[in-house]
Amino acid sequence: MLAQTFSLKNAETCEKRATTCADAFLKADWLAIAGQWRGLSGDKSDQATMARLIGRMTQCDAGGLWPLAAAPDPIRRSHERTAKGGQVLNLVPPRAADHPRSVADQSGMRNGLLRTLSTADLALLEPTLEPVLLDLRLVLVHANQAVEHVYFPEHGLASVVARAVDGSRMEVGTFGRDGMSGVSLLLGVDRTPNETFMPVAGYGHRITAESLRRALGQSVSLHAALLRFAHVSSVQAAHTALATGSQTIEQRLARSLLMAHDRLDGDVLSLTHDLLAAMLAVRRPGVTVATQLLEGEQIIKAERGRITILDRARLEAVAGGSYGAPEAEYARLIGPT
Repeated sequence: MLAQTFSLKNAETCEKRATTCADAFLKADWLAIAGQWRGLSGDKSDQATMARLIGRMTQCDAGGLWPLAAAPDPIRRSHERTAKGGQVLNLVPPRAADHPRSVADQSGMRNGLLRTLSTADLALLEPTLEPVLLDLRLVLVHANQAVEHVYFPEHGLASVVARAVDGSRMEVGTFGRDGMSGVSLLLGVDRTPNETFMPVAGYGHRITAESLRRALGQSVSLHAALLRFAHVSSVQAAHTALATGSQTIEQRLARSLLMAHDRLDGDVLSLTHDLLAAMLAVRRPGVTVATQLLEGEQIIKAERGRITILDRARLEAVAGGSYGAPEAEYARLIGPT
């Protein structure tokens, strides 16, 4: 009972915090966390999830707004075990506990780019690749700033966002275990006006920009392999523009859900209406109506903070022609995700 009360209280705190957020992405984060709190039963099996949600609240700068001291003892101890220097370290799925591991174990590697490199090319990267947790909302590439690190996710979802002069934003690309950040470096450009961040937390590897440049200079084949992903990214951006200019919100939503489903494990996606609205650059009511239409057709199931894919084939049919070409190009040039 205490744990369930604790969950409901934190859900209410997150919802109140969301109402004061001007930033659509941060608001979506708060609502996603609130939805997950409300979905907990409060039994012992939820304690690890509770600890992770506490970490996500800390990550969203909720310090002092919720009483950690009032948390049930097992939850508080779990949180305390995962904190070091104020940085919460457990914002990834449980299976990441076996991480980090050496990238030399290429057969078990989940990142599609690293997995398909030749042994010689991977050996150029391996000495300077380091395992890293990719926390919720972690910025991988800052707009108009020199890229310092390149990230190769193995779990989680990254979003490439374009920002207009008036501050409005829209997602123009997405990747996960299929790709890498900092694609501009492959083209000899050290910065980009676009931002890349993690809307879904995960883990992976990273390398410094300088180390990557040095490796690219030593291997034409390595450069060519990574440039193929740059090409696929441009195709994806073109089809995002196609979808934005010619499709309904329902079709665009279906495409976004498919792209997230491709890159995440399982059929349950940790995506809120607010986050989807921010990514699609539409008003939240539009996403809500589109979600209800898909749910009415029993293609998806929408709950607080998550969407479950029930019928992928029909979701692809709704998405239409804007989904499929970038995915086919990736499969042709790089391989399966």
